[in-house]
Amino acid sequence: MIQVLPSINSETWNEVQERVHKIEGASDWVEIDVCDGTLSKRTTWNNPDDLKTLQAPATLRIAAHLLVKHPEKYIEQWVHAGVRRVIVQWEGIRRTGIGALFGKRSERRVIESMRQLCKDNWVEFGISLGLASKPADIQAYLGLCDIVQVLAVPIGLSGGSFSESCFLKAQQLAYLKQKHAFRVEWDGGVNLNTIPFVAKAKADIIVSTSFVFNAPNAAAALEALRRQVLL
Repeated sequence: MIQVLPSINSETWNEVQERVHKIEGASDWVEIDVCDGTLSKRTTWNNPDDLKTLQAPATLRIAAHLLVKHPEKYIEQWVHAGVRRVIVQWEGIRRTGIGALFGKRSERRVIESMRQLCKDNWVEFGISLGLASKPADIQAYLGLCDIVQVLAVPIGLSGGSFSESCFLKAQQLAYLKQKHAFRVEWDGGVNLNTIPFVAKAKADIIVSTSFVFNAPNAAAALEALRRQVLL
């Protein structure tokens, strides 16, 4: 069964809260994008302590998508703030240049430590692949992931169309998950016209930001996406 979830990409805590309330009762998960200007020019709300004040049903689970460099510096704050899933951006972890030659051990230690922190706190752990990254880049770490996300739009942006090359990436991950126990998530460019194609690419989880929250009724928009998946 494919899950279709709302995703929030907002600059202020007030807007985050407003959007959470708009989907109350319509979803048991909401994903929040966290950008600090290091991987893209965009900066969104990024203070995990605010989550402790969120007035929301206890059944609502929050996923934090950390679109930041060196997520290992911040992940503990998000876990302790009560999120139930953390997805870190691969481009914020990977070693490049000379670092790629000598940094693989430290790269693995970083990923293993984040995974262990999440596991110890019953939090799901995932890695997101940006447009230029491929499943082969993280193949050594797939066994550590609960989620592998295909980010089908530029880092930090919402509301744009997705790159069609990401379909192949999702299909490759769907094949690789037969060996590993992760689920494939698709993020980017999801609307009523595109979601059937994303579903055919074998995504297990599909998140939508602009289509859901730009609609007059966010809960109804989310339900419309779910109906499209069933067609």
